[in-house]
Amino acid sequence: MENLENQTPPSKQDQYNQDLFTFIQNSPTPFHAAANMAERLEQNGFQRLREQDVWNLAVNHRYYVMRNNSSIIAFAIGGRMPWETGINLAGAHTDSPCLKVKPLPEKNFNSTIRLAVEVYGGALLNTWFDRRLNLAGRVTCFVENHGEPGSDRLASFLINFNRPVGIIPSLAIHLDREANTRRSVNPQVDMAPLFYLDGASNKASFKQILFDQAVKEHPEAGIRKIVDFDMGFSSISPPCYTGLNRDFITGPALDNLLSCHAGMRSLMAADTRKTAMLVCTDHEEIGSDSSAGARGSFL
Repeated sequence: MENLENQTPPSKQDQYNQDLFTFIQNSPTPFHAAANMAERLEQNGFQRLREQDVWNLAVNHRYYVMRNNSSIIAFAIGGRMPWETGINLAGAHTDSPCLKVKPLPEKNFNSTIRLAVEVYGGALLNTWFDRRLNLAGRVTCFVENHGEPGSDRLASFLINFNRPVGIIPSLAIHLDREANTRRSVNPQVDMAPLFYLDGASNKASFKQILFDQAVKEHPEAGIRKIVDFDMGFSSISPPCYTGLNRDFITGPALDNLLSCHAGMRSLMAADTRKTAMLVCTDHEEIGSDSSAGARGSFL
């Protein structure tokens, strides 16, 4: 049995890295990344601002604002004027390559149900085969309006299956003799993850599956119906140390959640005399105004 008394306490670097690993593992989508950052910022004295309100900012105070619940800007107003000290500014993005689920995704293929997806971001497609894939994202629902019995209101919720629910299997080599030499990937044909076996006892629609998961994660919300969803598959494998002497950090979504985490930790520890700002954007949302204020550029 291992002697716990002789264990070396984790170094500050190990503690920092473990915090990074936890942040990445808990941020499978831009929505989850922004929510996790907002929670950490509030725990460290940052106050949320909303774009529809009048802002009354004060020196030596900390604030953040969100757009589409997937982008976040946080800033700390220093005790000295910015034209005297300048501004410390860092930028990153909350999104990473993934497989976005299409609006009508179910595809029956040889007694299996696969989900049609759109490749999002600069993905290396060959590396997605044989990965254990998690499914996470945001659902928009009708929920009970407790203030007006008999009527519903719209609300959005984050859901995260947080387990392997999909896989894109490779063909055996005797069925694909040129896999190691001339393999090409058609993203519209080859990248649909296997989701479940099609059987008489398992006929739930994709929206029903999302509904069940949303009710499971938010039992007190009074969710009545899924109206829309923004869901994506990503690797469930956790980030970790790799190498004989733990020389490297490997894992999914290091681009660019590592920078989001570093910027957040730096901002929380910033010198209070100087104004500092962190901008973490959901890349695909910037410049889009299709939701009348729910999306678009901050600047």
